[in-house]
Amino acid sequence: MRKLLLPLSGLYWLGLQAWYLYDKFREKVKFDAFTIVVGNLTVGGTGKSPFVYLLARELLKEFRVAVITRGYGRRSKMVTVLESLGNLPDVEETGDEPMMNFLKLQGKVPFVVCRDRLLAYRVAKDRFSPQVVLLDDAFQYRKIQPDFSFLIFDNRSLRYPGLLLPAGDYRESISAADRADAFVFNLKNGDSFSGFPSFLPLKPYMVTRYRVVGFLNGPPDGLRVIAFSGIGDPGSFLNLLKDQGFEVVEFRKFKDHHWYSQKDIEELRRYGFPIVTTEKDFVKLRDRRGVHAVVIEPEIIEGAGIFGDLMDRIRGSIL
Repeated sequence: MRKLLLPLSGLYWLGLQAWYLYDKFREKVKFDAFTIVVGNLTVGGTGKSPFVYLLARELLKEFRVAVITRGYGRRSKMVTVLESLGNLPDVEETGDEPMMNFLKLQGKVPFVVCRDRLLAYRVAKDRFSPQVVLLDDAFQYRKIQPDFSFLIFDNRSLRYPGLLLPAGDYRESISAADRADAFVFNLKNGDSFSGFPSFLPLKPYMVTRYRVVGFLNGPPDGLRVIAFSGIGDPGSFLNLLKDQGFEVVEFRKFKDHHWYSQKDIEELRRYGFPIVTTEKDFVKLRDRRGVHAVVIEPEIIEGAGIFGDLMDRIRGSIL
């Protein structure tokens, strides 16, 4: 199937070259706050949101931090701000990932959700005076000149390196990786790191993985469960459950950022087993009875020194 789509990938490549040419002469905006971009080169879930959480959690130990994100999949076009656990907007206004990370960070980092990141920054600057701004999923948002960029890969995104849409998963050519300051290789559920890929430019890198730390709504009663997920890489969640010793009786895949109806959940309840899902899916449920969400924490297993170097750069920029 991929081979049949190669001519369309060729057309995509031509459009990409025109975009690069335009971008070369476009003036970039530089924010007053130290600006960090987190992104990827592919479609699908490589682990950007968990890394944004990890990065924000570390930075807020020393700096005033704000996160700017478009809130992909949300049902609102208005600027929406997450700033207080006591006055949460509806998740449909924010999108699932901003709400998930805001809650994981215990409301200590404000999120400004808007497709227009320039407008979002003006709101963040006026309301929160951040010293550091994280731009989530903004590697292709070239109107802004960041101070530092992380590019996230998982093993799935490295299988067909550089194969452009629609035959492949890449939104940009591999050469675009040279714009990044550091790479993050995100291991999922037993994946191993086989070494720095030869097709990428040499950059500092870190390796991360997830560990399960608990459950929202408590752990399920028993190991036989029904599971569902609407994330970019649903197979990784299924593998995680199996690694934790669960017997998944039925696994239901929904499209990424799916908005769940009561009917969706009632159909799963008919099986009579505990229901397990992800944190990202859990925040969108209106009725959470009998639904348990696996809580994960990303951890750095190689290259933690990059965070130390980044902190030094931020300190130097705000003195």
